[in-house]
Amino acid sequence: MSTILEQLMDENNVENIILYSENNEQLEFEQIALIPIDGDLYAILRPVPTPEWMRPDEALVFEVTPDALQILEDDLLIDRVFEEYNNMLNQ
Repeated sequence: MSTILEQLMDENNVENIILYSENNEQLEFEQIALIPIDGDLYAILRPVPTPEWMRPDEALVFEVTPDALQILEDDLLIDRVFEEYNNMLNQ
C-alpha cells in the first residue's frame, strides 16, 4: 500500500485519496492538483461526495508534508495557491 504522499506524487494515480478525520472517519478526495510555492507543496483536493456546505466546483487546499496533509486556513495563502493553479492551467 502506498503512502498518501506517494499517491499524490504519482502522475499515473487515478484513485481518490483517502484521509481520516480526527474522529477516525474516512474521507475521500479527488486530487485536482499539486502546487509548489516557495519550496512548499500544496494539494488541491475536492471531497467526494461534495458536502452540503460546499459547492460542487469548490475544493480544499492542504499543505503537503512528509508525514501528513494539513488543511490550510490562511486565506491569503489559499488565494495564492489557486492563483498559481490558474496560471498553470493558462500556460
